Amino acid sequence: MLEVKGAQRAGEANQAGEGLPPDARARLVATTALLAFLTVLHDVDHVRQGRPLPLVLYGVALAALVSIGITLLALARYPRWAQEVAIAQGVATVVGVGVVHVAPEWSHLADSYASANVDAVSWLIIIAMMCTGLMLTVLATRGQS
Repeated sequence: MLEVKGAQRAGEANQAGEGLPPDARARLVATTALLAFLTVLHDVDHVRQGRPLPLVLYGVALAALVSIGITLLALARYPRWAQEVAIAQGVATVVGVGVVHVAPEWSHLADSYASANVDAVSWLIIIAMMCTGLMLTVLATRGQS
């Protein structure tokens, strides 16, 4: 009975715009930190690949890191917006990595891994990034669970 009342209070706080329960926010912070690590690993992997990239893709990489930083900031300082920001980050990661690396060459913003014939390590990193983005989206959508 006590747990139900506590869960109800957490739900009421969330509806009032006071943010996520601490345990849900901690899971989102941990997942976003993992995404940050994988994104940096991915950027280092581009150097390891030794392939030249268009300058615009460096801007895309910087935007990804900045958006992850904004997500961590929202989770730490702006609990009212944390859930929405985390959902946006997760979706942006899945779609962004998919459009840039998984889809066939389609524009100057694409770096199709299939066309580049990258190795399994590079594929595993982007798959892990996309799975983490999906996990972030699901956790943020569930919010109070």
